[in-house]
This record gives sequence, C-alpha cells and structure tokens, in this order.
Amino acid sequence: MTMSKCLKYGVARERVRNLGQWLSTDGLIEFVLRKVSAGMNAILYTDFLENFAVYSDTELADWIRASYLLPQPYVVMSLNAVIAEIDEKYLKGDVKILGDPKPSIYLGSSQVYESREGKMVIVSLPRDTGSIIMIPPVENAKSTQEIIEMIRVMPTGPVMVQIKSDVAVGGGLGSGPQA
Repeated sequence: MTMSKCLKYGVARERVRNLGQWLSTDGLIEFVLRKVSAGMNAILYTDFLENFAVYSDTELADWIRASYLLPQPYVVMSLNAVIAEIDEKYLKGDVKILGDPKPSIYLGSSQVYESREGKMVIVSLPRDTGSIIMIPPVENAKSTQEIIEMIRVMPTGPVMVQIKSDVAVGGGLGSGPQA
C-alpha cells in the first residue's frame, strides 16, 4: 500500500522499486509495528535512492532541523495512516493492527547535541507523563543497564543560570540549581 501511494503521487517506478526492496528488509515491518503499537507515530523518511528510514515524530523533528545540511529532497509519509487504512479497508471485526489509531506519545521536542562524550539527546516531557519508553537504535545498541546509566534528569521548577565568561553554569544535565 505504501508503494501504491508513492506511484499514485508520481514517484518514478524505479525509485518505488528501491523503496520496496528496503521495505522487504528482515525485521523492518516488525520494527514499524512495534513503534506504532507502543503509541508512536511511525514516519517514512526517504529520498527513494539510498536513504530510507522510519522515524517517530520527535526523531523526524531532529532531522528536519538538520535538513539544511542535506543536498537532496526527502519525502515524508505517515505509516500510521497506512496501517489505519489497512485496518479500515481490509481487516474485519475486532482484529485490528492498531488498537487505538491515534498515537499516545506526545513529547515536547528533542534536540541532539554533540558533546565530548558523544551525542546527547535532550527531551522535554509534557505534564502528566505516565511512563517513558526508550527504543534504542537497532545497530550498535547498548544494553538496558548502559542506557539507564546514561540517563540524567534536570531538577524541576525554576533553574537559575550563572554566566561565567562564555560558559553557562548550573541547570545542566545532572546538576542542581545554582544560586
């Protein structure tokens, strides 16, 4: 169905074939369904040539922020919408891929920063968050314990920041408020 939509909107047949080959990658459909069943938006992000990815909406926001670095155009397609259409048109009765067609994860925004220790991801959580689910990357995945050791939480409430020369002190990840 994803490939059919691309053809309908004028994507060249050869490029859609590239997408089809990538969509046939072992474990990809399961990965997409795992994200969607966890309540995430699953969004296809591709140039139909060599770059193919499925991102959640917050991951995609990071790529959009960095898109000025990308020389070619990219296409974005909601896979949640494709799955909902399959549910509606082809699956009868109570058997559905999506239990609730609306995503249940709505994060503020995330930012990826390079630091001396590697990439740092900052996520702003909305009020009344009931749980946090982290899905590590498939390649070079760290163990659950390694991920837990990477997590630092900023203090809530107003955080005061002192400026000393051109370095901000306090309010950083893992530090308490500075007077």
